[in-house]
Amino acid sequence: MSKFISRKLIATSLAIAVVVAADLLGAPMDASTLDAITNMLLGLVGAQGLVDTAGAWRAGQAVIGTVEAAKDLAVVDEPTD
Repeated sequence: MSKFISRKLIATSLAIAVVVAADLLGAPMDASTLDAITNMLLGLVGAQGLVDTAGAWRAGQAVIGTVEAAKDLAVVDEPTD
């Protein structure tokens, strides 16, 4: 998926669409149903956020490893006179 379309955005949009469609069709949605939809959505978005954070952490650790390896290669003994 691209940077601008994430699973979090799609899930949020679908939840909003379900609530709006139910309201327009006249389907009664009580507070407990809306709470259930909200809780499921927040759980999904939170879990996906954790997955994204873990991926960013791993990428950062890889960059740190590469930089440290480059530093080790760049250290050259300077000739003494």
